[in-house]
Amino acid sequence: MNIFGKSKKKMEPVNLQLTNEITIELDRVSVCMGDDCDSHKLKSKFDETMSIVDFLLELSDYVPRMHNVVWAVISLNSINKVIGYIVTDEEGKVTIELVASNVSLKDVFLNKVDISVFCRYYHQSSFSWIDGNTNQRIENYSECKTLLEKVKMDCSR
Repeated sequence: MNIFGKSKKKMEPVNLQLTNEITIELDRVSVCMGDDCDSHKLKSKFDETMSIVDFLLELSDYVPRMHNVVWAVISLNSINKVIGYIVTDEEGKVTIELVASNVSLKDVFLNKVDISVFCRYYHQSSFSWIDGNTNQRIENYSECKTLLEKVKMDCSR
């Protein structure tokens, strides 16, 4: 069982007795019509010694599990704006890609208060479209070979 409980639909944090905890407000984009009826904001407590990889794995149960997407996990309170990426393959299997080393939450957020983390998803069509005037297919970051590379380019702007 993770901090969000067994049911992904409920999205309520489980009350854990943590000795050194950090409160983080989570939010994410909506993924479809109807998904934005309720707020996705959630305040949850985490052990401040939790590693970033474990934190992102916990977040993989907070964000909807979609196939072939990359979730960029962003916080203006952290050392790096992008903390890491939650990547799902064509079967929905999750892998984690870090921006920096796998340190603890307290090292990333430097003991700040009012910590907010936002999750934004990307899929392949986030980077291509048809030009309405020429009917040409336009590809953003065509030099990148993978979706994750494109997301990293977009997040670095």
